[in-house]
Amino acid sequence: MFSIGGISWAMLLAALGILAMLILAPAVADTRAAEVQRNNIQASLDQDDQKIALQKEFLKATSDPLVLQRLAERGLNIQRPDQRVLPLDPNAAQQDRSVTKLIAERLQPVTPKPVAAVPWYFQPALSPALRPMLFTVAIAGLLLSFLLGVRFTPR
Repeated sequence: MFSIGGISWAMLLAALGILAMLILAPAVADTRAAEVQRNNIQASLDQDDQKIALQKEFLKATSDPLVLQRLAERGLNIQRPDQRVLPLDPNAAQQDRSVTKLIAERLQPVTPKPVAAVPWYFQPALSPALRPMLFTVAIAGLLLSFLLGVRFTPR
């Protein structure tokens, strides 16, 4: 039903498959980690682009001297002598009133694109506990395949 040569080839292919998995799994995991890092950097870049656009919009709007004066007063938290401020919020004195805070409040949240997980069939090859055992099984399969192929080859 099964010949020794067929079993030898099957063992050889299985051992080579395990070795390929042991070689490719760390590369796949590193690639996925690099994709996550790239997506996080892209999200940060998108956030920075939003900030730049808001700051440019803000610069266009600050050509009026009265607006500049009020922004300076707000940023430095000072009041004119002829002005009386009625705090609506008792904690308003401790709040950050800077322009940076105003811009940060208008930013839209940016989430990085999700990255697919490492495929299930690569998971055993990434486990530090299973990796040496898989390597040993693959080498034993190669050796046994060779021995079966050489020992029982018809002459």
